[in-house]
Amino acid sequence: MRLRMLNEDGLAAFSDFLRNARNGGAPRPVPEALLTNAMTSSEIPDAPDLELLPAQITRYELAQYLDERFREVDPKLIEGDRGLGDRGFWGAVALRYFELLTPGFRAGKAPFAENCYIPETRSSMAGLRFFRHRIAGVVRVYKRFGTDSEPLLLTPPGEQSSLYVTITDSVFYTETRCLVEAINLLYFDARNRRLRRGYDAADEPGTLRRLLAVLDQLDLTYDLLGLDGKTLLRQLPEEFDVWKKRQ
Repeated sequence: MRLRMLNEDGLAAFSDFLRNARNGGAPRPVPEALLTNAMTSSEIPDAPDLELLPAQITRYELAQYLDERFREVDPKLIEGDRGLGDRGFWGAVALRYFELLTPGFRAGKAPFAENCYIPETRSSMAGLRFFRHRIAGVVRVYKRFGTDSEPLLLTPPGEQSSLYVTITDSVFYTETRCLVEAINLLYFDARNRRLRRGYDAADEPGTLRRLLAVLDQLDLTYDLLGLDGKTLLRQLPEEFDVWKKRQ
């Protein structure tokens, strides 16, 4: 299907559908017609064709697919006026993949919060909540970190891993490339495409919580934005040596 963006009427109708489903209203079909009706959507210059995707796809694979599809799209639509994403564009993408993002909906599962489908751009908390959007946030993480984003995006499209939430809930972490590179080097098993067991254990030496604590300390004396992951690893205390050996 060639993508069209939702206009204000389309966004209002999509929002009403989400609110009704979340509040236990009478079941309604997913309003896919909003994407083709000229009263609720408009054409996008150089619009991509978006295929239906398998339920087994990961967020990383979804981001790869969409990044390739969106290469001809005006960056202003992707980023929005204030870097918070265009509501009509990302709302349309989320509607296109609504059932992929909301597994179990046909069986009665309620959708997530509205800002998981329609970017939140008009509240004082909008900047902190951008990455909650189930697709816009994923694509931005992929565009920012490339292949190093995979450990953050291992889950299905309808799930946000604790690692993803931990990193994207902090503006500092999402801008610190050496942190994401270090996570790959320490905790990601690239051969099997999975995180190593125990990487996020509480009160254990060398785990993610300790890495973040050490990073906060190093930020007082180093320009972390100028470091790469391997250089960061050389600054870490001995407790991380056991994880370094697993590279």
